[in-house]
Amino acid sequence: MEEKEADGFCSVKMFLDNYRGRLSIPSYQRDYAWEAEQVRQLLEDVEAAPSGEYFLGTLILLHEQDKEQGWEAWAVVDGQQRLRTLLALLDEDESKVFRSVPNQETQGRTPKEVVEQVFKKPSEETQGRLRACKIAFIVVDDLDDAFQLFDTQNGRGKPLSVENLLKAYHYGAMARGRLPSPERMTELERRWEEEIADEQSEKRVEGLLTALLFWARRGCRGEEKKAFSRQEDLGEFQGITLGVDEVLPAHNVSRLCEVLLRGKSSEMADLLRLRWGCERLANGLSSDCDPTAQVNGLIVNGESFFAYAATYARLALWLFPKEGKFDSTQDCRSETLKVFHAFYRENCFYKGWWRVGDGYARTVYEALILLLVDRFGEAGLGAHHKQLWRLAYYERFASGRLMFSVAGKTYFRQACQAIASAATLPVLGRALSRLDAELERDRRGTLSPFTLSPFNDENSVVCKTMTEKKV
Repeated sequence: MEEKEADGFCSVKMFLDNYRGRLSIPSYQRDYAWEAEQVRQLLEDVEAAPSGEYFLGTLILLHEQDKEQGWEAWAVVDGQQRLRTLLALLDEDESKVFRSVPNQETQGRTPKEVVEQVFKKPSEETQGRLRACKIAFIVVDDLDDAFQLFDTQNGRGKPLSVENLLKAYHYGAMARGRLPSPERMTELERRWEEEIADEQSEKRVEGLLTALLFWARRGCRGEEKKAFSRQEDLGEFQGITLGVDEVLPAHNVSRLCEVLLRGKSSEMADLLRLRWGCERLANGLSSDCDPTAQVNGLIVNGESFFAYAATYARLALWLFPKEGKFDSTQDCRSETLKVFHAFYRENCFYKGWWRVGDGYARTVYEALILLLVDRFGEAGLGAHHKQLWRLAYYERFASGRLMFSVAGKTYFRQACQAIASAATLPVLGRALSRLDAELERDRRGTLSPFTLSPFNDENSVVCKTMTEKKV
């Protein structure tokens, strides 16, 4: 390991001896996420293997240096979960291994605290076996190469989530250009963790990226919804990198907005924010959301993507309160939104709403509503939320059991395309009326959602609601 850029394969002891004090963990890495069960599994695997023959996996290291200031370091692009767990098991001080001590924790616990759930301290024999374990490492000098190698599965550890893979990708896009100020980076990190990636927080919008936005974007292109795949579909939220990609769309609203909002004309930017922000939900979006974002628009990599994701996280939370419940003590809703929330609560959270098939139908509906409000604001919400409900729930009440592949199959794509392509609200109204008439023709002579049907009492309540109210 004399050459600093060389790849290698060695024992844990040799690796730490050579890189001690020269490693770092990038800010785009996910938080420490191992639990006691994964620590136990690691130790069982090590104990079961002959001493010195257990392979702990591969680390990906990004070589960084500043010749003017005279320092160099190796950023752990992949493998920090295993590495930090090893340090805790070996009773190593992280401050002597990393140039700066990582602050990532799992639910408030450091790696050492997680290890202590298994036992206070491994024996010298166990520590000796761990130091003898083999580890491979790949050193790259270019961030693009690092992300191409980025492993989505950390051995027996937790696989990286979609949210963290996208965070890493877009942090990388910023690193290839001009990074925002440290204060701005901290704010981006806070908003991402609190509003998108925090699985324990009620603020998290379940499936925002992998269902609502993903399905709506596909529907606008005339494609059927599908289950999101980390291997196949991450590209949906990876677009262009300004200043890097040489070929950009010649005519693109997202690109125009980017120029105006990031340009020198703050007066124009303020005007755009005020006008476009008010046309959605004026009370629901704060000033630091991106009023120029479009659900089905071109993704601009880097900081713009974080603004895109945070904007729709907040919009979705404002539109779809958990289980249809809204905190009346903080009520600043418009009359349009109050009417919609009452409808949403009554018609999407009926008895039996928790069943899997009902969840599919509700998500189809939420994707359509998010697209509608994105395109036509509160005016569109007030005019067409009932029609979209009929289209989204058609399959739910036309069959006794709703499978994922069936939910939204009949009208979802057509409704998405009608919303995305309509130039004005009256044009959209005519398009949705045609779909509504088609739905009426489809239901004749068959079991339908608009008549009491022999499913069960739980469903018949909603069937009757659809009939009597002519929703």
